[in-house]
Amino acid sequence: LHQVALAAEIAGVPFVSGEVAEHLEAVAVEATAETQSSMQAQMLAALRVSYPATREEVSVRGLLLDAALPDLRVGIEMDGPFHFVNDTEYNLASRFKQRLVEGLGWTVVRIAHFDWTRLTRSQHASYARGRVEAALRGSPRRPPPPPPT
Repeated sequence: LHQVALAAEIAGVPFVSGEVAEHLEAVAVEATAETQSSMQAQMLAALRVSYPATREEVSVRGLLLDAALPDLRVGIEMDGPFHFVNDTEYNLASRFKQRLVEGLGWTVVRIAHFDWTRLTRSQHASYARGRVEAALRGSPRRPPPPPPT
């Protein structure tokens, strides 16, 4: 419900009051808090080599991002297997969340588990930096998932 309310607000058609929206956001943050995976921990360490201000588990209006560079409005998601329909197509929930976060003026960098696990630990920091730099230039190495149809 929170994501639908947020999508309506982004579209300029809010259908819940401010107090109700705030409650939905708080419930969404609590419900989506997850235990950090080992890949997320590796990603955070790699990001902090180039971006020491990287924060973990950042809420953007109730949408929880694995990591973020808030001053740059860049969110980073470490996407495990459950984010995919297959190895090339993101599932609907992941695509919808990205669309909402981008609708709030953020850039989303997605790092797929199958790309990350092909790298050695010594390659993690340069890969993570390259993905963020590409996103900031507006040309991600892996195109973002298409919007839901």
